[in-house]
Amino acid sequence: MMFEKGDVVTYAAAGVCKVEGTMDKKVKGFSKQYLVLKPVYEPNCAIYVPTDNEMLMSRVRGVMSEEDIYSLIEALPDIKKEWIDDDIKRTSFFRQTLKSGDRKEIMKMLRVLYLHRQEQLDNGRKFHSADEHFLKEAEHILFDEFAVVLGIEPDEVTGFITDRLNGAKA
Repeated sequence: MMFEKGDVVTYAAAGVCKVEGTMDKKVKGFSKQYLVLKPVYEPNCAIYVPTDNEMLMSRVRGVMSEEDIYSLIEALPDIKKEWIDDDIKRTSFFRQTLKSGDRKEIMKMLRVLYLHRQEQLDNGRKFHSADEHFLKEAEHILFDEFAVVLGIEPDEVTGFITDRLNGAKA
């Protein structure tokens, strides 16, 4: 799938980007074509994705629709906490989940991290810094996309989700 200049897409963990177009660059004496992406919330940054690299290009995806976002939010209460106690296995699982770009799986991961963090706080324990890192990464990926699609600021997403869930319960 080729993208047009001005399209809004997501790219792996970089989050929401605007397609600036394509350009040819010489690397190690060879000319290659790159898709040029500008992260929406980091306009001074540019990402160059080689158009002939299927694996990297597969990480460029169109953004979710509003309906997709509402479906993800409405499914949140049904997600049970399935915590992986082994730090190494959990870290590997979270890395793979983020790398996959699967919004449903990232939302599940985020929910599990929120529930675990609350459990830790309730028991007077600290939330592991690595888990905090993964929580922030997942929020960045999802909340930036939610914000762009819904026309709100990223820091308003948590409130939006809460309001939506409370409205669903009423």
